[in-house]
Amino acid sequence: MSRPATDTYPSHFEPYVKLVNEENLKGALRAQSSDAENFLKTISEEKSFHRYAEGKWTIKEVLQHIIDAERVFTYRALAFARGDKNNLPSFDENGYAANSRANERTWQDLISEFSA
Repeated sequence: MSRPATDTYPSHFEPYVKLVNEENLKGALRAQSSDAENFLKTISEEKSFHRYAEGKWTIKEVLQHIIDAERVFTYRALAFARGDKNNLPSFDENGYAANSRANERTWQDLISEFSA
């Protein structure tokens, strides 16, 4: 899969696209998934409640956000692949985080869901 043309995605995604050095997306995802899981396992349950400032997300909430975003983007990819002509809804990441109850889950449970 080649790098997407800049006119095929919203401009606010450009900083993220530029961070990807690999040209082979499937290979990059395979390599990064095990690296990410190994990194997450170095964070303790106690540390997973850390937030860098009052009112900011905990590490658990950040991981839950990544999981939620993957679900949303996977659905969007399915809709694109099936030629769905409906407008796709946006999602309010702060609303999702506020209702995620991520801090009530164990860190290992979140890691397992992320890995799945």
